[in-house]
Amino acid sequence: MRGFVRVVCCAVLIGALVPANALATPTTDARDLGRVRTAADKTRGVTSVSVVLAAFVDGFEPDDAGPGQLIDDTNLPLTQSRALQVTTESDYDFDHYGLTATPGTKYTFETSGTLDTAITLYNAESGEILAWNDDAINGDSAARLEWTATSGVTEVVCEISGWAQDGSYTMLISAAPGVVRQAELARVWGKNRMAGAVATAKAIYGADYKKSDGSPVTDVIVVCGEDKSIVDSLSAASLAGWWEAPLLMTYSARLPDETIKAIGAIRTSNGGRVRIHVLGGTAVVPPAIYSKLSSLKGSGGTIERIEGKNRYALAAKVASRLASLLGNDPDAGDEVFVANGENPASFFDALAASGYCYSLGAPLLLTKNTSLPTETKQALQSTAYSSAVIYPVNGPKYMPAGVLNGLYADEADRLTRNSDRYLAAIDIAQWGFYTFSATQDEVVIVNKLADALAAGTYTGATGGVMLYAPITGPTSVTAMFLSDRKSTISYVDIFGGELCISAAGYNKVDTLLNSN
Repeated sequence: MRGFVRVVCCAVLIGALVPANALATPTTDARDLGRVRTAADKTRGVTSVSVVLAAFVDGFEPDDAGPGQLIDDTNLPLTQSRALQVTTESDYDFDHYGLTATPGTKYTFETSGTLDTAITLYNAESGEILAWNDDAINGDSAARLEWTATSGVTEVVCEISGWAQDGSYTMLISAAPGVVRQAELARVWGKNRMAGAVATAKAIYGADYKKSDGSPVTDVIVVCGEDKSIVDSLSAASLAGWWEAPLLMTYSARLPDETIKAIGAIRTSNGGRVRIHVLGGTAVVPPAIYSKLSSLKGSGGTIERIEGKNRYALAAKVASRLASLLGNDPDAGDEVFVANGENPASFFDALAASGYCYSLGAPLLLTKNTSLPTETKQALQSTAYSSAVIYPVNGPKYMPAGVLNGLYADEADRLTRNSDRYLAAIDIAQWGFYTFSATQDEVVIVNKLADALAAGTYTGATGGVMLYAPITGPTSVTAMFLSDRKSTISYVDIFGGELCISAAGYNKVDTLLNSN
């Protein structure tokens, strides 16, 4: 079992992403706090990184108010001391270094000093984030990032930020012959979706069901895993993240053996008891199933049902329950994700963002196709979320302007503008990179909605991102996304058996990431 990672969102609110040449690139937003991330858009197609750097005018740097520094590959290693200075509380200072990299060469960018620094590496041509690092060692103020250039990405910009603090740092850039990095591929699956959910739980918590701190799992969330009921489960990830609870599934007519055995193992690991949280009303999890689940809680265990009169009310109830758990946490209620809960085609977007709900402790609320339900309005106006930053997940097709306006959001707030699930997932992944809500170390690839439901909790637990692919493997745009990041991706987990992602599709991913 790989370690559980809870990713903390950067305090800087980053501008939304918009599609350009099929891949999303950043646009300027009023909340971008001076970061000049439109440079790549202005110079798209330019082969010289020096031209890109010219657009990265560091306007908030009194020590060097000109463009970023162009680094000569032949003069590495390079060591120099620089300073970041903040002129007002709202100004964020950045240094930029441009590099034309040699394919196959491994580059190391690292800082030292007392200033708490972060390093972000951009593809200078597309503007996408290739990699980033905040703390070289957990709790350390230094940052260290390793990246191996590929033939597809050679023009890069390295950005140093200081989290809106004044101070000095020393920058070291070095190069060494690269070793082809091998991404570890695995398939997470079961003979059916119920077994797949159990396999996902074991992938997160291990066969002995231990949390990230080594303590036993104490809670489990149970949802109806049938297609008709997936919408009731879209909001489950935030609670799963709070409790570090496996998400298990049931049929509406019977409780599957796989789920029974998993709850039994969790109960045993936790000293003979478990807290069971059932999401959904009696129409999807009937009283007989609830009674059977109750019999599995053990002595001292508990069971509860979280339900609403409809899907919108249920999502609001989950948000309310989450708020009560967060209590006096100063960061409680900071963020809310909102997605279309009426059109099943839009559910893919919601689940692609569910990992953020898990890791950030943020609820997911639902809208109708063309209106904002009363239950969602009331949740957003509640004390817990009245000051929250709202992230509309869907593009205009699934969340038109009228709904967006009702959320007091605008076009720049969307996580995606695409209606194609493959492109939208890439946008949503990029949003995670730009807001430091996800790392580029872990990628999850899914085909079916039911697999994505469980995979969302896995994505949140590992701090990665979720992409979609048809049975034959990644589409051309997703393939490009993976290939461009082959030097930073360490793990890829493909959810579902060969009826979801074929053996050929699996091998395609392997070739994209692990070929020279």
